This record gives sequence, C-alpha cells and structure tokens, in this order.
Amino acid sequence: MQIMMPILNPDMTFYSLLAVTKRLNGIGKAEEISRTLFSNSSAALRHDFSPDLDVFCNKTGNAFGNPIEVAIKTSTLPYFLRFRPQTTHDKALGLMAGSTVEPLKFVLGLPPGPSGAFLPLSYCNECLKEDIINYGYAYWHRKHQLPTVMVCPTHSTPLNYAKLRINGRGRSGLFLPNDDEIQKYQSKQLIGSAKPILERLSTLSSMVLDQELSAPYSANSLKATYLHGLKQQGLLSVSGRVRAKDFVNRITKHYEAISNLPTFDRIVGSRFADGLLRLVRKPRVNFHTASHLIMVDFLFGDWKLFNSVYLWEQQMDLPLENGTKLQATCPSHKNLSKDLEDHLLELANRFNNKKGSLTSLAKQLNININTAMRWLGKLGLIEIPRKPKTISAKIRANVINLLKQGCPLKAVSYQTGLSSSSIDRICNEEPNLQKIWKEAHKKYKRQKEREKFLNFLTLYPSTTQSELRQSNDSGYRWLYNNDLLWLSQHLPTKRTIKRAQSLPVKPRVNWVKRDNQCLAALKVINMENLESWERIKPKAFLRRLPKLSFSPRLDKLPKSKLWVQGEIQRLNKL
Repeated sequence: MQIMMPILNPDMTFYSLLAVTKRLNGIGKAEEISRTLFSNSSAALRHDFSPDLDVFCNKTGNAFGNPIEVAIKTSTLPYFLRFRPQTTHDKALGLMAGSTVEPLKFVLGLPPGPSGAFLPLSYCNECLKEDIINYGYAYWHRKHQLPTVMVCPTHSTPLNYAKLRINGRGRSGLFLPNDDEIQKYQSKQLIGSAKPILERLSTLSSMVLDQELSAPYSANSLKATYLHGLKQQGLLSVSGRVRAKDFVNRITKHYEAISNLPTFDRIVGSRFADGLLRLVRKPRVNFHTASHLIMVDFLFGDWKLFNSVYLWEQQMDLPLENGTKLQATCPSHKNLSKDLEDHLLELANRFNNKKGSLTSLAKQLNININTAMRWLGKLGLIEIPRKPKTISAKIRANVINLLKQGCPLKAVSYQTGLSSSSIDRICNEEPNLQKIWKEAHKKYKRQKEREKFLNFLTLYPSTTQSELRQSNDSGYRWLYNNDLLWLSQHLPTKRTIKRAQSLPVKPRVNWVKRDNQCLAALKVINMENLESWERIKPKAFLRRLPKLSFSPRLDKLPKSKLWVQGEIQRLNKL
C-alpha cells in the first residue's frame, strides 16, 4: 500500500505527523496505518514515545531522517535527557528505535517523578488558529506537551488539555486538537502572581527542549554551577556550605504561587522543597528535568546565563596539557602580595600534579576562584586548554589512529580535545572508518572485559557461578551476551552439593480408615421412612448419616459405595 506523507511542520509531534497522514490518505482506522508504517498495530497510537522508529524510517526511505533524528526532532525526549549522561541518551534512543518502549519511562525515571509517567495531550487556542491559517490544519506542538509548560511559551495563554489516554490505558486512535471526537478541558484558573512564574518556566522549558548544554554533561560541573549561583544569591557560608534553611525558605516563598499546581507541588511544595538541596550536596543523574529548571530559574533566571556559567565551570575541571610546565620562578607583580603569590604557586603546583580541579583547590587554599584565574594567567603559571576551533591535519590523524585502535569515543574526545559531534563528522567523512572503529572497539571492549573477569576471579577465587551472575563488577553479563564461548571456558567449576535423601511422603488422608467409619455409620441408619419427594439414591443415604469428622465421598470409599449400591437394589425390589 502506497502512503502519502505530509511535511514535518515546526515543533510538530510524531503523533501529529501520523494523524495527518491518516487523514491525508483517507484511512479509517488508526491500526491500519500503524501496520502499514510500523508492521505493528499499536506503535502509531502512542502520543508520547513511539517504538519501531527503525521500521518507520526504512519504510519511508529516511524521508524524515534516521531513527535518532526522528526521535530528537519529533518527541519530547530531548527535554527529559538534557540533564542526563550519554549512556542514558544511548539507551533511550535505542529503545525508541527498537520494538518496545515499555522500559523507557523507567529509564527516564518518570513513574516516581513529580510529573508522573502519563502526560495528557495539550494545545494552545492561539497556536491552533495560526496553524489552520498557515497549514490548513491544527496539530499538537512538542513544547505544549512538556510537564513544566502550563501556558503557551509563544502567546502566554493557558493551555487546554485533551482527555485522551490520560491514565495510559486503552488505545487513543489518531486525533488532532480540533477533532470533536475527543473531550477537552481547560487548565485551572491561574492566579495573577502565578502567571509570570509559569511564563518564565514555559520559555525556559522550550529552550531546554531545543538547545543543548554548552558542554558535555558532567554531574560535578552542574553541581559547581549551582553552587556558583547560590554564592551570588548569598546562600553560601564563608566556608562554602549551603545555608540550607535560608535556601528552603526563600525558594518556597519565591514559588508559593505555583506550589499547588501539578508537577510543581512535588518540587517546591512545603514538604518537598528541601529535596532540591540534593542537587548541590549529592548530585545524582536521576533528577527530573523539572527540578533542574526550578534551580536554573531561581539562581540564574536565564538559560543563556546558566549555560555560560556551566561552560566556565567545566573548563575549570579540565586537566593541564601534558606540555604545560610550572615555571621555576615567576615575575612578581607590584599589586600581588607575598602570601597570595605563595598560595598561587601552591595551587599551580597541586593542579599540575593532578590533585584536583582549579575550583576545588582554590577552595582548599581559601582563594577566590576569579582572583586565582586572573593572576594565574598573568603570571603564566598555567593555561586552561581550549577545544580547537578548527581540526588540524595532526589532530585529524590522531583521531583516526585512536578510532582504528578501538578507543572509546569519550577517550578520543578527552585525548584530542574535540567534541563528540566533531568526531562523528570525521567518521562520516571516512567511508569505512566507522565500521573499522566498531570492529576494533568490540575487540577493545572484549579484551577489557576479559581482563576484568580474570582479575575478579583472582581477587575472589572461591566465588561461585551464581555469585558471578549477580555481581556488577565481574564483567560476567557483558561476556555472556558477547563472548559466551570464551566465558564458558573460563568459568569456575561447579561445586557438588550433597542433598539429603528425601523420605517417603506419607499420604495426607487415611482413606481405608474413613471407609470403615463411613460403612459402620451406614449400617445403622434407617431407610424405611423415605419422604414423598425423596428418591432411592446415594444422596438419600448420605443425608441420614450421623455427623462424621469428614465429608463422605463415595468415589473415595469403595466399601461404603458397594454397600450403598446393594441397599439400593434391595429397596427397589420391595
């Protein structure tokens, strides 16, 4: 069946693209278009994260890009991945390309998060009208489906919601915002003081959806960025500790107007606000994007400012280049005190010996990081390496050599100073380089996992196969999935477990004894006084039995059954 596909409009969701395709081709049932484009009757019916994107891209000839590009351009996935490590990115994108997305929301941590796992479809009336004028139909916008967006980032009008799979159950079909088949309801009436806050958060949310962090994700750099913002707000003590009580009081008061609204009630509500302290005390990777947005808005008020501080903090954590050497003597400056000069020399010496980042070392020596950076540069003690703007032939050759050795991409990026996108560009320019790297990386990874496995057995020689399977540090799982033959040859021998000889099972019921008891009771009953409605059947005998310690079952009591049958024959002859 040949399908006509529409163009992908700005900020259009994948669900909208399929709904318009259904109308454009005059297809009655949503399951039919799902089977046509996905070979699956339900893949097209999800309005949040669709599976089988690899099948869709193959059937459409990559007209909308590869599976990763489709997932990033047409879903809200980038919003939830913005403050997550690359491993989570790869896992999430792999699930959307694969045959099932059931684990995806758990990978993103949505079920226990403040927004929950199921978000209703929402739309803006003004955007709906503009879409009809510009494109001839209305569609769902990605930025309206974000849990921290309650007013339209473009028109500042409250969003409307559709009662469509609101609890995640049932099939939704393929609908557009102006369809009469779906029930709609408006958001709660927003009080005046809440609207400016929601407008800021909506704008910030749409920027997080479309714009990447200014540097690769780093939990330590993110923590340092928030600490910088807290310091500017006067919420850090002299020793660098967070004034927790002041922070909680101020952030609770600042967001009081939205503390009862969905999603925000579990972040800035009176019982939850202190949870934001964990972003700067024990940074973890499983914080909901909404929590990060609250911190960014409260401390910086602007995505651009936050991104610039984050970039600066990450540069502070970069190590020295191998060629940088500490000068034996440094020219003293007339405005530089002897104590500060000594502290700067000590800081540069520790940094050169890789004893910490500039930020942490400056705190240890009680030096303001801004002052340290200014004077270290003037005195020529250290230089912060920058990522090259252009890729020289030497760097390019180094990248290709490392890739052919199978080094991980992060290691290549670290050693060459190039971003992951620059390395990808080099891979794409060389026809067979990516294939060569994959094969080499597989060998590299296999060798590392084998070494890890053998080292684990050396450290724990008495470990069992069961303990190996349960351990995360042994490398067993990777080897089982990728190098099973080698693993089977190096597994420790199984221990023989002597089992106690099982005793014969005694029967639970002594049916012979029960049969004798029932027969004795049957022989003393009187069957001469039958009621008019009674028939000479076994049940008539059982009704007249005295109370026994068990319920008589004639099929289990052969003697009793035989006696009853004989009595029935005798009585029938009378």
